[in-house]
Amino acid sequence: MKTGIKIIRAEYVRDYVIKLTFSDGRVNEVDFKNQVMSQKVPEYKIYQNTDEFKKFRIEEGNIVWGEDWDLVFHLHKLYDNTLDIIPGRKKNPDKKVLLPIYVNQSIINAHGGIDRAKEKVYQFLKMQ
Repeated sequence: MKTGIKIIRAEYVRDYVIKLTFSDGRVNEVDFKNQVMSQKVPEYKIYQNTDEFKKFRIEEGNIVWGEDWDLVFHLHKLYDNTLDIIPGRKKNPDKKVLLPIYVNQSIINAHGGIDRAKEKVYQFLKMQ
């Protein structure tokens, strides 16, 4: 499998389950319920309402909620469908795919997040 995996399609299935299609063809039904229901920040609790939860979108290969990415999850966890592991169920992650995804997201987070990364890319492109 290749690096640079992205979400290319997201379909609401039921409750807090979304069917995600990745750029390499993998399809996972991911249950976000425990993650969404555990939100403590009042601004993010609105997504506990399924009508608000359904207002997700794909942006830059990620599934996000809210104008400023109020909710966003690690792509490698969505890809491997380990967002919320059920006790007793084992997952065997594809480390060749997940490691580059994790490294890229860690680098972006360490350097000020996605907005800062975009700014750096634009600066680089202007210098070319």
